[in-house]
Amino acid sequence: MACEGATRLWCTWYRLSDDDDARGRCRCPAAVRYPPRGERLWGPFYGPPRWGLSMREYQDRIDDEVLAIGAVEHIDAVKTIHEVVATEGLDLVFIGPGDLATSMGLKGRIDHPDVQAAMRALEEAILPSPVALGGVATTPEQITAMTARGYKALAVGFDWSLLQRGIQSLTARPS
Repeated sequence: MACEGATRLWCTWYRLSDDDDARGRCRCPAAVRYPPRGERLWGPFYGPPRWGLSMREYQDRIDDEVLAIGAVEHIDAVKTIHEVVATEGLDLVFIGPGDLATSMGLKGRIDHPDVQAAMRALEEAILPSPVALGGVATTPEQITAMTARGYKALAVGFDWSLLQRGIQSLTARPS
């Protein structure tokens, strides 16, 4: 993906046990940047023309323009989140509430008190770190509340949910 010019790369932290080194589980931040900041090697064949740059310009700029985004989507990540946010080069951690709830046996019940408590624990660990916090907000009220709590990146819907809401609004019968 990085060689094709992607500037936002997503990696997921999931099912981290107490024996795992959370930082070692994902090399995404290092894989998207060139040495000395990362481990990415040669191969920028598609990115430079995509962005209208020479290969040299692309390589000189891309490390500062790429985002390494981690997703925490499993309850086990609550135990290791401090290690995750200490991963060098990680720019943003995105909390996936539906997957988090499902990993807790609550199959998408993101409003369940236990899921909300897990999300608060993740937020409390991420917010003071150098890593930005991201999440999902599907209503204007959620957007306002999450922004006030310190979220810097929000997905405000998914293709299926936006399509579903659009269809519902078109087919709703006036009362």
